[in-house]
Parts: sequence; C-alpha cells; structure tokens
Amino acid sequence: MSMQMKRLLIVLLAAIAAFAMCSCSSIVELEKQAIISAVGIDKGESKKFKVSAQVFQSMGAGSSTPVDSSQTNTIIVSAEGDTIAQCMNDISYTLGRDINIGHSKFIVIGKDALSIPFSESLDYFLRSEQTYLGVPIISSKTTARDILDVKLKNEVETAIAVENIIRTAVENGNALETDLLSIANSVTAALPIVEAQKPPKKDDKEKQGNSEEEDTKLVFSGTQIVHDGKIVYTATAEETMAFCWLEGKLDKAQLCLAQGPQHLNVNVTLIRRSSTIRKINGEYVMIYKIRAKVKLLDSFKPISNGCEICMATKQQLEEMCSEAFAKLTLFPNGDFIGVEKIAKSVYPVAALHDDDIFENCGISVEVECAADK
Repeated sequence: MSMQMKRLLIVLLAAIAAFAMCSCSSIVELEKQAIISAVGIDKGESKKFKVSAQVFQSMGAGSSTPVDSSQTNTIIVSAEGDTIAQCMNDISYTLGRDINIGHSKFIVIGKDALSIPFSESLDYFLRSEQTYLGVPIISSKTTARDILDVKLKNEVETAIAVENIIRTAVENGNALETDLLSIANSVTAALPIVEAQKPPKKDDKEKQGNSEEEDTKLVFSGTQIVHDGKIVYTATAEETMAFCWLEGKLDKAQLCLAQGPQHLNVNVTLIRRSSTIRKINGEYVMIYKIRAKVKLLDSFKPISNGCEICMATKQQLEEMCSEAFAKLTLFPNGDFIGVEKIAKSVYPVAALHDDDIFENCGISVEVECAADK
C-alpha cells in the first residue's frame, strides 16, 4: 500500500471515529433532557407565576405498557416564581434534567394570567434558542393547568390533541392563527380558547344503568380578544371567520344562506384576495377585493336562478367582513389583521398612529362569485 493511500485511510478512520463520538454525545445529551410537550402559564398563589409543564417520558416506569395501558407516558410538573425563568429552572431541578422546550406543541395562558403583559409571560420563550417561534399561543376559560391535566382515552397525548383541535379550527376559519412571534409584543391579541369540558353530572339511577363514565373533553370554544391584560371581547364564530377572510388565511368556508323560506348551504372557495388603502375626501378607506367560487351543497333542492345564490353569498360576505372590521374600532392598537402595515406600505409618510388608524379607515368589500355547476 502506497504512503498516499495509508494517509487517506488514516484520515478516513479519524473522520469515522469523530462522527461516532458526536453521535454518542448526542444520544447522551438527549437522555439528559426533559422534552416539554406543552406549557401552561397561570397566576401563582404565593408568587407572580405558576408554570406547568407537560413532560414526555420516552422511558421509565411511568410509560404505558402492554400489561398496564392505564399508565401514561407524560407527567405534569409545576413550579411558582416571580419570573417564568425561575419557574422553568425549578421544573428542571425537580426533574433532574435540562429542559427542552423546542418540541412544545402550544403554550396555554390561564384566564387570570392574561392580566399579566405578554412581554412578561412570553419573554422567556422568545429569548430561548430552543423555542420554535411559530408555536401556537392559546387561552383557557379557567386555568392552564386544567387543560394539561385532562386525561384522554387511548392514551392520546394532551399536547397532540390540543394541537389538532387548534389546527382544525384554523383551517375551518373558526380560529385566527396565532403564534409566539406575533403575540409576544402585542398590546391586543386574538387568542383561540380551548376548554376542558366536563361531562354533566348523573344521578344514581343513570349511574346504575350505565357503568361507563364519560371523560372530560378538550374542545375549541371561541376567540378571546385580549387588550392590555383584559379580555375585552369574545368574537363570534362568524366574526372570527370574517377576520380570517380579511387576513387572507382562509381558503374555504361554508355558509348558510337564507333564501326566502329555505336555507341553503354553500361552499365558498377563495380564488383571489387583494387589499389596498385609498385616500377619499381626506379619509383613508381600506378596500378588500375577494373573488370566490361558490358551490351549492344542497343539490337536491330546486334552484331557479344560480345568480341569486352568488348575490346572496356576496352580500353575506360583505356584511360579515364589514361588521367584523367595525369591531376593531373598539380595541386601540387592535391591528391583528395587519391593517396598519398595509396602510403604511401605501402611504409611508401619512400620519397613521396605532390609536387612531381604525377611526380614519372605513372598509369596502367587493366579492365576485362564480357558481360552480
């Protein structure tokens, strides 16, 4: 073997050894970490914050087994502190591991903790190198711990269940899409609400007749508008859908149209959406143009004129969007659908302030509907 070949072989073996050492190191580091699936933030009883972490256990006696499937593979650990960092450090100490929040499915804020500025409650996560900035931020009607404590059938992890609930709500236009980056520095935010819905209490006769008891369910139950630490409004499903249309985050929606004595269900598919702002008679007017395709779902009902369906859809979308936009005047700095950003991009030198942007803006929604045969 030539000297050149020997040198190449030595370099190759050294590279393989280095790679193997790195891999072993990564495995060891992973074993030392506590994987946080979800985080709950509440007001503390004795200190400012109470943080609850749902910790995924990949190994150990707490994991579910074929012999005993009632055991869960997650545990909830809580700690109180004057800062979120203190709480997380105490959780790490309790677990005896370094915490890893890079895999968190969501951060839930309890009702009482909404009074604390987002800059305080979310700053720790925003500064952490591990955090995924797109992690959803949601709220609870009660405490955040109530959400994490729910035990689901079939050992489905709570964090995954909530993640799926929120994703479905966003896709259906029932919830606005929120994440850490957009919420952390906001004065006004629209937060999806997830509720731990307990089954109704049964009397003794019902208990005897049915031995199986219903479990607590996790359900999406609306959108809270939070301004400067106060819940100022809970948006209806229709208003939330309108915000989604205006934000451009909704591709499809289902509407119920009142056509004389009958109600018709239609699917509306967004083809194109554009927005601009114009100065008309000294006032700024926001104009949204929505082009949509309408498909009638109730095909068994006789329709005399397809144009009437298009016009009814157009009218309903215009009313929904106009009414929802008007609600924003109730919330100073309530720019969670990007109105000010659009305004300043068109008029960068205009005097558009956070507190009066909506007072100077109206809205006109134009909808073009093409019936889908």
